[in-house]
Amino acid sequence: TEVSEKKKPNLNGDIIFSKITVIYPESRTPALNKIDMVIPSRKTVALVGASGSGKTTVANLLCGLINPSSGEISLDGTSYKSISISSLQQSLGYVTQESAVFNGTLTDNITLWDNQPDIQRVEEILEKLELQNIGHDSETISGANNIIEGDGAQLSGGERQRLGIARELYRNPTFMILDEATSALDSKLEKKIDELLESQRGSKTFVVIAHRLSTI
Repeated sequence: TEVSEKKKPNLNGDIIFSKITVIYPESRTPALNKIDMVIPSRKTVALVGASGSGKTTVANLLCGLINPSSGEISLDGTSYKSISISSLQQSLGYVTQESAVFNGTLTDNITLWDNQPDIQRVEEILEKLELQNIGHDSETISGANNIIEGDGAQLSGGERQRLGIARELYRNPTFMILDEATSALDSKLEKKIDELLESQRGSKTFVVIAHRLSTI
């Protein structure tokens, strides 16, 4: 299997892009062209630029979702080609502008159907992100058991984004990518989430992607 054949990644190391080029099929212009970049472990790196400038391509490369057309990505000095990408992805959190929402309870959505969920932790995260009252009330008092239906069609864009952030806070990954993750939130909630993530600086590696410098 891939896990047995490849090395387990060391998330305590730096990620280095060396001469990375990405050319998508049927595209004449590279999405990235000979990019060199270092993402230091346990630091926060911001990528700012207009749509189409390659920010999300960088995020997808970091996650191993796509491979570069040329160049090399390494983690702690080991090429991505030699490490277990599935193990890497288990240590990554990736919050996008449009987070997926599923039919089920808030606990299901946050823990992704964990057989033994930490309900107290779920409740704490829901309260921090002001999500305890979304969905339909169940017969119990707990917000964690509120039901989401219609794949979250009744939720606002900001509620969907906060659910995505809640999911990754519960998983507590070593490496977090936030791709326009708070774009649908009002300034009060955005500040609250900024403070929550700020409290974890130094313990995680953050890559923050935005169109505007003010968001960073």
